[in-house]
Amino acid sequence: MSEVNDQLTLEDENDQSEAIEVDFMPIEHTLATDHNELADKNLNLIWTKVRNTDPAATKPVEQGRRKFTSIVPQHTIQKLTEMFGPAGMGWGWDILEDRFDKTVPILTADGDVFQDASGHVLYCQNHFVKMQLWYKLDSDGNACPLTPEGMAEVYKFHTPPQNGSTKYIYYSPGREPGSRGPSDPGAKGKMMVDEEAPKKSYTDAMKKCASLIGCHADVFLGEFDDKEMASARQSQANLARTVQREQTLEDAKQARVKWFKDHCQVLKTAANTHELETVYKICVATIEKQKRDKTLTQAERDGFAQSLNTFKAIHDKRLDELTGPNKSGEDNGNSKEDADRQAE
Repeated sequence: MSEVNDQLTLEDENDQSEAIEVDFMPIEHTLATDHNELADKNLNLIWTKVRNTDPAATKPVEQGRRKFTSIVPQHTIQKLTEMFGPAGMGWGWDILEDRFDKTVPILTADGDVFQDASGHVLYCQNHFVKMQLWYKLDSDGNACPLTPEGMAEVYKFHTPPQNGSTKYIYYSPGREPGSRGPSDPGAKGKMMVDEEAPKKSYTDAMKKCASLIGCHADVFLGEFDDKEMASARQSQANLARTVQREQTLEDAKQARVKWFKDHCQVLKTAANTHELETVYKICVATIEKQKRDKTLTQAERDGFAQSLNTFKAIHDKRLDELTGPNKSGEDNGNSKEDADRQAE
């Protein structure tokens, strides 16, 4: 049976032989195919959707001899929200432990054990937290925290617990560039207290939990340490931001065009002089405010000037219609029927 296409001979009940062809797939190939399909399915569930990190949300950090890429915590929250929904609804965290631990005695500048007035030894302290992240998926493995009740059954999952720890009370004999704590060179020999230690510990633990389901996997896999890959990722992010910016500008342009057309129509169909003058003042004030933007190009300024001229022409024409012979801007056009007739 070593050949892919073997001839098998099967005997039927009448002892008649029939030759049939059977295709055999090497078991190694079958297992590899099944493994790849399973791996793709598992990674596509969550990992590949949250793995990529915007370079703008990272920064290089040096702590003594350590060099690594730091991730802005809010970006982690954004990635989880994009995947599962608002915090507290589609995802969240459980605090399993939260405490302050004594570490080593605080030393004076001379290296002696630091004591209070009563002779008690004072210790450095670290804040410690153990946390696990939870998130919701439906019965098909899709993230759907906002699925209406009855459409799909939602299940809650937890990541393995992760720890976060930060120096809270410590003796500062100096500070290495980039390390946590005060940057005041005069802090040497002083006992320091980091009031934000709990927040830093929570953030550290949350990012570690998020990394277990693929959040910022590109950072933790060292892709940002590869200069060529980091450059390509930066170019990709810059292109995405450029496209987003152009789309935002285009949306703003379309919104201005719609606003201009709508207000032109309102001026053309003003039911009386009071409505006409009120809308006209709003149009002029809005355009004048936009013209004060120092970032405008000359073409944009010319466009706003043309808009003012258009508004004035429509205003003057409608005013003449409302106050011409046998017309009274105070008494005519106050009813819907008059407004419709005047618009025609």
